[in-house]
Amino acid sequence: MRTVRIGVVGAGNMGADHVHTLHRWVSGAEVTHVADIDGERAAAVATVPGARSTSASTSPADTAS
Repeated sequence: MRTVRIGVVGAGNMGADHVHTLHRWVSGAEVTHVADIDGERAAAVATVPGARSTSASTSPADTAS
């Protein structure tokens, strides 16, 4: 099976639910990034293994390794 890497924009209630649902229930899905205008909120939601977070003031491309 192929892994699909997913980024979630928005770390409110719905974004957090999407992150946790994808991680727990969707086979082959890997949440790799969570972005939100509130960087602390994004970090709090990006608790699944392998996920990173950024605030709206940075781009995911700026944090790529």
